[in-house]
Amino acid sequence: MLTYRKSITALLVATALVATSCDFMSNTDKGYVAGTVGGTVLGAGLGAIIGGDYGADIGAHLGMAVGGVAGAAIGANEDEKAYKRQQASMAQVKVADEEDEKAQEYFDEATGMYYTKVSQDHAILFDSRSCDLNGRACKELLRIAAALSDVPFSGIMIYGSTDDTESRDYAMELSRERAEVVRDYLVALGFHEELLTVVGLGSDYPVADNSTLDGRAKNRCVEVYIVRR
Repeated sequence: MLTYRKSITALLVATALVATSCDFMSNTDKGYVAGTVGGTVLGAGLGAIIGGDYGADIGAHLGMAVGGVAGAAIGANEDEKAYKRQQASMAQVKVADEEDEKAQEYFDEATGMYYTKVSQDHAILFDSRSCDLNGRACKELLRIAAALSDVPFSGIMIYGSTDDTESRDYAMELSRERAEVVRDYLVALGFHEELLTVVGLGSDYPVADNSTLDGRAKNRCVEVYIVRR
């Protein structure tokens, strides 16, 4: 009876693990744990019918082993499917990024330089009167850093903007502070500060309609361009 109770205790611990940790586990691990729990329950039940408590104990251990292996195999198959879906999705994003890059590139005849926008539209946004980076903005800057790891460029232009609800002087100051925050984050990611130029545009070059709440939210932004000769 004592051994059988230990098996039941192990089952409860495994069940608790599934309930609290599934969001952080691969499908392989989830399958293993789920198979272990299911196999333990089934093995214990069949063993109890055949051999009482002793049979239940043996059945639980056999079910745990067989169920764990089977569950892990099923989970591994799901992980492989998820990986293939992720790769397909990444390929689609890459194609979309390449098409977007062509649309966002322009040539400045005065300087003889090409400017290519590398930040996604409306990805680096700020709250009203704020220059604090939020989670989405940080994620976008990490994406930019990774994308530029093997791209040749001679400089990076960082343009800060605001909506038109503030005075011109305050808007210019705030927009520059937003650009500086982005610059400092990129420097922390390993970019050389001398390659980064910040420009505060205030509300002079809106990317959306300032007459709507949504438009004003989109105008509280920073956009990042790389410079190539």
